[in-house]
Amino acid sequence: MNGASESLGYRLFKLQEGELAKVVAFSLLAAMIQSGIMVGLTAADTLFLSRVGFEKIPFLFLATPVVMAVYVPVFAVLISRLGTPRTLMITLAVLVAGGGVLFTVIPADVGEAGPGLGLIYYAARLYSDLWYIALYTLFWNFADSFFDIQDGKRLFPLFSAGSAVGAVVGGGIVALVAPLAGMETLFLVWAALALATLPLVGWIRGRFSALEVADSDLEDDSLFSQLKETGSAIARSRFVLLLVATMFTVVFLTSINEYESLRILSASRTEEELGALLGRYLVIANLVNVVFSLFLFNRLVLSVGVGNVALVQPLTYLAVFYFLLFSGSPAAAFFGFLAYQGILPAIEFNNQNFLFNAVPQSVKQQVRTVVEGLAEPMATAFAGAFLLILTQFLPGLRVAVIGFVLAGGYLALAFLLRNAYLPSLVTNLRRGWLDLTRPARETLAGLGHDEQDQLREMVRTGDPDLAQCALRILSINDPAAGHAATLEYLERVPPERISETRGFVNSLLTSADPDAARAFLAWVGKGRQQLGAHFVEEMGGHGLILPSEVRRLLDSGDPSSVSAAVTVL
Repeated sequence: MNGASESLGYRLFKLQEGELAKVVAFSLLAAMIQSGIMVGLTAADTLFLSRVGFEKIPFLFLATPVVMAVYVPVFAVLISRLGTPRTLMITLAVLVAGGGVLFTVIPADVGEAGPGLGLIYYAARLYSDLWYIALYTLFWNFADSFFDIQDGKRLFPLFSAGSAVGAVVGGGIVALVAPLAGMETLFLVWAALALATLPLVGWIRGRFSALEVADSDLEDDSLFSQLKETGSAIARSRFVLLLVATMFTVVFLTSINEYESLRILSASRTEEELGALLGRYLVIANLVNVVFSLFLFNRLVLSVGVGNVALVQPLTYLAVFYFLLFSGSPAAAFFGFLAYQGILPAIEFNNQNFLFNAVPQSVKQQVRTVVEGLAEPMATAFAGAFLLILTQFLPGLRVAVIGFVLAGGYLALAFLLRNAYLPSLVTNLRRGWLDLTRPARETLAGLGHDEQDQLREMVRTGDPDLAQCALRILSINDPAAGHAATLEYLERVPPERISETRGFVNSLLTSADPDAARAFLAWVGKGRQQLGAHFVEEMGGHGLILPSEVRRLLDSGDPSSVSAAVTVL
């Protein structure tokens, strides 16, 4: 029964033999990192709302790009000099120290705060936002160094689900600890979680081998160069323009939705009550994320398509701001919270990975880097400026009114994006593996280990036509494996089809591998006399036919054999 259950689990989650421990380790790492992030973010949010006030949130939004402008260069230097694993361990060590410092300096009671200590709450919130972005990037870079592209397609959704489970755990910790020990204690909990994560990272590094990564010249690309290439891509592609505009808009709307939802939720609640409430809401939102990541998202995409899934978030935000405008109740605020903590990461962020497949491959990485590293922080800053202007100079105009109007514009952008997605994807594919003008060797190269194993299996069990196709593709990707598979195929090929193997034999005999040629000669010496005229010609071209064999062919009287003998002579 256990074996059957294990087999079902392997099939359900697309696991391969021997990788269960590795997948569990990375899923646990994602969960531990995310649980700490949720604990820290919730503590920082609650303290800021209760001790500073929701009306100061716009200043936080304005400061976010400034913090990122300082962090990104430092992050790039650490990665280039120390590598991702060591940078991740240094970051966790900083979190241990930082959590202890914040626990020490944040007063247990708001009444204990002296002049100037209000800046601590700004610092705590910006500190939490910074490590939320940094740890997200570090984790996925760390995972990329242990899993190739093909493995990533299968397994990264499991790590996303692990991250969502960690967020559920983090929300539960907040709901339990905040009423008993105070919000400042949660920073100490975050430090403890970071400390517990350190040995797991060390164990993964010692237990599993990282992939060998080829040197890349992308690190030498300046920000100006990336901006220039992205600008050129936007000018050439309507889809890229719409994608950038859509991602900017969703971050802008998320920021003002967060502002309005937290404004309502923080009203008439004590610090402990607000912390416990946000913790419970985090549990609910991330349970939604877990279910969608594991079981529903891929089925949704297969059912309605990537373009239609892109409409989900705009319709959600349209409904959110409608309820915030005409109701403004805690239930409407909870719906807004669920929209940006649950639906946004579960559907929109996952779907953006598919949308990026329609970006021209030559600028895909540059576009993503500029959008995520520059456009999204700027969208947050624009939201801060917008909220500041609205609250200071137009106090009679409700935020939800503007949000509802902008959500309608976001929906219109999503419709345009949906219509542009398929043509851009087809164009992108035609430039790639569907470009019939490209040489076969260039088109068919670059297969991963899984695909090469499948090709070997086709050679062993497939019909001759399928086996020969598999041999050709395998030889392009791994000549040595192709030669070994050719010898296996020659053992089973029907005599009447032996002449069809001439091209494979030529490739084998002209290779620089003496062992392959020696193995081939051993196969010939096993008594295979009826090799066919074309096969004999190929062997003769490499000097592998004895004079006595040529004489026998000349005397055979068979026209094709005589022709082959003359060609060899």
